[in-house]
Amino acid sequence: MGKFDLWHLHLSNLLDEFDLLKIQIKNTTAYLDKYLATQPGGKLLMSIPGVGPRTSEAVLAYTDDVSRFDNFKQYCSYFGMVPKLDESGSCRRLGHITKHGPAAVRWVICECSWMAIRKSKALNEFYERVRCGQDGRKKIAIVAVGRKLLSIMRAMLISGELYNEKLVERMLNQAA
Repeated sequence: MGKFDLWHLHLSNLLDEFDLLKIQIKNTTAYLDKYLATQPGGKLLMSIPGVGPRTSEAVLAYTDDVSRFDNFKQYCSYFGMVPKLDESGSCRRLGHITKHGPAAVRWVICECSWMAIRKSKALNEFYERVRCGQDGRKKIAIVAVGRKLLSIMRAMLISGELYNEKLVERMLNQAA
């Protein structure tokens, strides 16, 4: 058995493993899609531009019962999407986000924020307002959009209403 034969065997095993992984991903995705269809908030959250099934599942799984959060600040804080407060005497500074809570949700929220600013005019305008035309503020602005998305998600889960671009636009313009 030469080197070529050993390499060919190894490649064949890797391809078989790859095929098995594709089947496992397909089965897991089908299971998750079926589970999401049974969740009342699944369709609500997926009506937000840029939010897909995996993001909806992650938010719903960690939220459990949205009524346990008194306001959007508590909800965003639960996911670690609020700035740290550094106070000393009369000096008060807001720093990086706290990163408390589930990192997986923060990650998917930030990823879907990139899609949301492409698909939603209101969220794109908010992103540009926070970014102030500076490339160095892109990450700060996308985290701000993520926090807004979480606030919108909480409101939708409480009200039971689908995403409304006009309502979000009014809300973001009032906050400016």
